Amino acid sequence: LDGAGDWTHQYSNPANTTCSDDQLVKGPLGMLWFSDLGQEMTSRHGRAPSPLYSQGVLFSEGLDSLVAVDAYNGTKLWEYSLPGILRPYHGDDLMGTSGTGSNYCVSEDSVYVRRDDHCLRIDIKTGKLIKKFTAPKAANGKPGTWGYIAFADGQLFGSLANPKHVVTYRYRPGGDMKKQLTESTSLFAINPDSGKVDWRYDAKDALRHNTIAIGGGNVLLIDRPLAMYDQKRDGKPKGERPGRLVALYAKTGEKMWEEEKDIYGTVNAISADHGV
Repeated sequence: LDGAGDWTHQYSNPANTTCSDDQLVKGPLGMLWFSDLGQEMTSRHGRAPSPLYSQGVLFSEGLDSLVAVDAYNGTKLWEYSLPGILRPYHGDDLMGTSGTGSNYCVSEDSVYVRRDDHCLRIDIKTGKLIKKFTAPKAANGKPGTWGYIAFADGQLFGSLANPKHVVTYRYRPGGDMKKQLTESTSLFAINPDSGKVDWRYDAKDALRHNTIAIGGGNVLLIDRPLAMYDQKRDGKPKGERPGRLVALYAKTGEKMWEEEKDIYGTVNAISADHGV
């Protein structure tokens, strides 16, 4: 519909604005349809990735699959099997996407789903696999683990997650965080047609996934030392050195500027319209 907005990433868009550009929604609101899709879902306490929406299609990720639904009448359009894709989010006392970020996003014509060392590109209309991308190798030459994921202005963005840094400090023993990775060592951009890596930024220290924001042709991120108390259960944080706020050109990865004074944060956002 003309004026309908999109919600293509965990926080609305790659800029993390947490708001849609929808011009239609207004009160009073009511239920349009209800449908049981037959898709097993995760526990809400696991903080799994949110549903996404684009061009009249609603995307729902469950424990073992990705489903596309007509947003206006609830008709299932297709289902792509992804056995165990959200098992790491199925439980209580988990960090979930509040730390890891989402594992999928939507572009104009595709859904991108990252898993382990790769990312799948799925056709938004047919649900068929278009391409599979492999994460670049880690600095030690071993296969990389794909962490952050986003799509902006014709580029697929990803990061190499640090599998050794696991947040445990505020979670009871029942919360298994081994596959919920929150920090990365590198950020990269890929051409979604050729699969070629356009550029790669290697962090001086570490990149928290939710501090990466993309908008207005720019990438903002915080490169800061790891919070080592993440890995302790005593719940007593200690002072950490501040990080660096770094701005890159999204197309080339070239550094625009950086700021080191009093830099700390867990989520960044960009307003391209206002240049901030």
